Amino acid sequence: MAINVELQSYNAEHRVPNWVCERINKDTLTQNATRKPCKFFEDKTIDELFRSRLSDYRNSGFDRGHLAAAGNHSYDQDAVCSTFNLASMGPQVSKGFNSGAWLRLEEYTRSLASTYKNVYVCSGPLYIPHKRDDGTEWIRCANQLTFSLIFCFVVIVVGS
Repeated sequence: MAINVELQSYNAEHRVPNWVCERINKDTLTQNATRKPCKFFEDKTIDELFRSRLSDYRNSGFDRGHLAAAGNHSYDQDAVCSTFNLASMGPQVSKGFNSGAWLRLEEYTRSLASTYKNVYVCSGPLYIPHKRDDGTEWIRCANQLTFSLIFCFVVIVVGS
């Protein structure tokens, strides 16, 4: 069973998603699976010149941040493990963000999904260029991945 991602846009230049949108509800949150047997993997459908690699994250100082949370797809083991695809992740600072504020947002959306018919979540990085003294702009990279300190997280609640 595939992950319940409605839409995803991958940025080959930055080797991370532009955004990922998913639908969650009471059914997708049924506790039938766990993340324990899952392993992060490279998306072989993306040409190797443009795909995010496991080595991009190694010693980078960044987490592999799920943009489609594994906990949102606990209805099926294959669905949980499919969220470990690097094509739906972005490099995130761990302390205070991936294991802090971002995790709390994921938990909050799951609480909404247990109350409302459907919850749609769209998330992705926002690239804010920095100006150099010479006027040129740059965006920080973590190994080969473009790094963003700011992520967007949009939640749409449908039904009662």
